[in-house]
Amino acid sequence: RSKVISTHNNGAELFDEVTSNKGEGIICKKKDSPYQIGKRSDFWLKVKKEETFDVKVLGYKQDSFQSPHGSLITDKCDVSLKSARIRDQYFELRKKYKNIYAEVKGMEETKSGRIRFPVLVRFRVDK
Repeated sequence: RSKVISTHNNGAELFDEVTSNKGEGIICKKKDSPYQIGKRSDFWLKVKKEETFDVKVLGYKQDSFQSPHGSLITDKCDVSLKSARIRDQYFELRKKYKNIYAEVKGMEETKSGRIRFPVLVRFRVDK
């Protein structure tokens, strides 16, 4: 459900209010910025609540559709790898450690235990 607020003087306060009431986030814009139909611009900014999660890496899959560098399979989500460097880092860690964990940021954990919109932050071997 969306709510339109024409102006607000404190974006951080509004964001906290929206997310504490289970809203996903807010859209910020300058008062005089134009809406551009069918275009992305720097005039409007979507700010969403994100959380970080520690997940256990279970494996890797090559997936050319979502990411040419593959994806990590974890106990709570699949995470697309954004570069060959990150993919290679995973394979190096796998040679040295039995258990590899990753810190991912995402929107929320669903009732079924999956993480929505996961993004890899870093690998962890300290668990």
